Amino acid sequence: MFELDFKYSNEFIKDDKLVDELNKLKDKYPLEKDEIDKVINKVEILIKKFGEYVRFSKIQDVLEETELFKNELKNITPKQMLDMLTQYIYIENIPDITQEWFDEMVNECINSDSREKAWRLAFDFIKNKDIQKVEDFFIKVRDEYYIGELLSTLYDDDLTLVDRVINKMVNTNDKNFIRKYLQLNYIDNFMKEEHYKKLNDVLEKEE
Repeated sequence: MFELDFKYSNEFIKDDKLVDELNKLKDKYPLEKDEIDKVINKVEILIKKFGEYVRFSKIQDVLEETELFKNELKNITPKQMLDMLTQYIYIENIPDITQEWFDEMVNECINSDSREKAWRLAFDFIKNKDIQKVEDFFIKVRDEYYIGELLSTLYDDDLTLVDRVINKMVNTNDKNFIRKYLQLNYIDNFMKEEHYKKLNDVLEKEE
């Protein structure tokens, strides 16, 4: 029910598909069949009674008031949350989680070397979470591609964050890493002259 509410809240499924998915839950949770049937009945009434924008929030309330939703929310693990969120590149309505939970999800990415998932987390949570753990992960594994992808995301929000990541790259003194990063063909879209200078200064250092 928690994942279903997440998908509905982000409009990954519409009203007609929601009813189908609720019916499928009865096979997954046979002991909660009666509760799910009640939810389906309420949802169908709301679909018939209200227009799209009014019923949207009302249906969300119905889903989130169920014991099934509350129990799943209480017992969900960082890995389960991570897998649910990173199915999609961008999420409009992100769950309200703590910094600790965010960091736990990043740890899951680090432990499984899931760089795409880590980038998607940073992209979704950049406005309300400290994403330095993701930055440090990409720098530690010397992944110039995901550093580039991350910086292009950061640039849209706060140039000071780009400055921070460039400084971390400089501090590695890893010429091969920096050289490969500078060879990416799209970084001109967000890099500033000062960034190029800092990185090129490392390349010009004598061994």
